[in-house]
Parts: sequence; C-alpha cells; structure tokens
Amino acid sequence: MSIIQQERGLEAWTTKFEDYISGLSWSFDSTYLCIALSSGKLAVVNANKQKVIFSIAAHEVGIISITHSPKELLFLTAGQDGLVKLWETSTGKLLNQFEGGWQWVEHLKWSPDGAYFVIGSGKNIKLYARNGELVYHFINPESTVSAITWKKDSSEFALGSYGNLKIFDVNNEIPSEILPWRNSLISLSWSPDGKFICAGTQDSRIHFWPLPFEPDNDCEMSGYAGKVKELSWAADSSMLASNCGNEIVIWEISGKAPVGQKPIVLHGHKHRITSLNFAHSSNVMVSGDTRGVFLCWYPKLSTSLLTGGTLQGNITALSWCPNDQNFAVGTALGEVIIVDTPI
Repeated sequence: MSIIQQERGLEAWTTKFEDYISGLSWSFDSTYLCIALSSGKLAVVNANKQKVIFSIAAHEVGIISITHSPKELLFLTAGQDGLVKLWETSTGKLLNQFEGGWQWVEHLKWSPDGAYFVIGSGKNIKLYARNGELVYHFINPESTVSAITWKKDSSEFALGSYGNLKIFDVNNEIPSEILPWRNSLISLSWSPDGKFICAGTQDSRIHFWPLPFEPDNDCEMSGYAGKVKELSWAADSSMLASNCGNEIVIWEISGKAPVGQKPIVLHGHKHRITSLNFAHSSNVMVSGDTRGVFLCWYPKLSTSLLTGGTLQGNITALSWCPNDQNFAVGTALGEVIIVDTPI
C-alpha cells in the first residue's frame, strides 16, 4: 500500500485508502499522522517508520474533524453521529467521549496549550478541560456557529456566526466581547501575535478586527471571486493568506489592517483552491486545489512557486507537522502523501 517516490524533486511517502480523506492531524512530536475518513474509519501512520500502525472504526458515520493535543499523544475526532471522542495516539485506545449537543459536530479546536478543547455543534458551544470535565456550555442565541479560533496564549477563543463575532474568556461562559457585523462569517483566524481576528464572509470578503477593538476601527477587503473559506497566518503574523478562486491572495500586515493596500497574488493553480497553510515556524506555505495539484511557496521572498506535485483527486486536507520537516496532503480518492519540506 505504500511507496517511496519523487514528486517533482520532493521526497514523498504515499499510501491509499478506499475512502474520502476528511482530515489530517499530526502528533505534537511529529511522529504520528492521524487520518480521518468520511466512512467514520480512522488510521494512524508512524511517519518515522513509514507505516500504517492501525486502522479502526472510530464513528458509525463520517468523521468531520480531527485535532491533536499540542502537548500529549492524544487526539480528538468529531463525527456526523454527534459525538466527540478522545483517543490515545499510539494505540488507538478510546479514552472518553462527549455529546456535541446537535445531530453532528462541525467544529473542534484544541487550545494551543493543550489545557482545553472547544466543541461547536449547531448553536451549542461546549468548553472542556483536558481531563474531560465540562467547563461551560453556551448556546448561541442568534444562529449556528460557523467558525471557531483560539488566541495563541489559550486565554480566549472566538466564535463566528451570522451577525457577530463573540470572544470568550476560558473562565467565563458570558462573552467578554461581542463585535457586531451584518453578515455570515464562514471562516475565522486569530493572528499569532494576538493583534487581529479576521473572518471570511458569505459575500466574498475578509473582515478585520484590530484588537483591542475600538468602534469603527474594523475594515473589510473585497473583490474575492467566491466565498473565503481558507485563511492562514504566517508564523510571524506578517502575512495573511486567503483563497480567491484559483489564486492565493496575501495581505501584508505591518501593525495595522491592510486598508488601501494592494495584495500579493500568487498564480500557479489552474483550478479552485481548497486548502492552504503556512508552516508553524516559517513563512513557507502549501496550497492544494480541486484537481489534486499541491504547490509550495515562499511568498516573503518571491511570488514564484518553489515546487509541487499532482495527485489523482480533489485535495481535501493539508497539514504541516509541528517541526515543519514534513507536510501531509489527503484527497477525495483516498490518497495520502507525506512530503519533505522543500527548504
């Protein structure tokens, strides 16, 4: 099932499943890659040994989200069965499970320090401590929760929905701040330096909230060719990458929102971009599209691509390992490839 091959100069290990890849997540030590499948199955790869070490039926129906603890060999899966499950990475042992509060669980985010995780399911938000204790349960009165993001110091998280952005302190179930906006927020990302929260909107824009927020200090960037579902910050918070059809649009951030700025536009994909991610500790970025093309970039220095490769199906998942030595790509046809970083 696995081979070593060259992808246009990139050393790569691949494997194949008879199922759609719905998510990829690396262990904190970059040893294990957890692979979520749309059937509800789960596989774990030991990247050092280049081997699938086990495969289990994790949920009765599809896995929607998967996320690894940033501190321990533990990971969470969220399914269409309305359950969230906590697993031991090296063995696949089920340690705990939690009710999402709705028919399925759309959002699952572990705090950067590993002390908490938050579940978003319909209008329900549940914050849990790492030990499985429910900290609080908040029901969003306006509409379904559409996106969740954590502040890097793990003291706060934000949720987006129709009409506003809410910021929560982990010690208080009442929102500490509500930032109104008359639109649907479909993606959300907090800058690593904590100075901005940005959201992709239903009407093809990006909205920026500088923090601490002051009235009329927010702004919007328009001109996108479709909904902005993909957002990724550079490790040093100097750039925000976003999808725009088959182009990548990058806004440079220099202590203030990019009002009046002409963005960097990266050309290379011929088809709609489905995934993009900056590495954890550098400004290298990987993007993927609907025809299986993945491309590597270093936009800080050049708009030219570094290298790339082509798989057989729509790219549905993309994830950097924590030490940035590898990234993994998954497709709708069940392909998974682990690639050495290009620089």
